Order: sequence, then structure tokens, then C-alpha cells
Amino acid sequence: MNEQQPFEAIRKSDEAGREYWSARNLGPPA
Repeated sequence: MNEQQPFEAIRKSDEAGREYWSARNLGPPA
């Protein structure tokens, strides 16, 4: 169970990072 916590955190970070980058690429630079 302890190993699942960090794994999920990394997965969430990757998903959020990907979405953030995608939105930044789609929109003009701020």
C-alpha cells in the first residue's frame, strides 16, 4: 500500500504536467 501512494502521486503529476504543457502549447506564450 505504501508503494502505491508514491506511484499514484507520480502518475497524477505526469498527467497534470502533460495537460499543463498541452494547454501552454495550444495557447500563446504568457
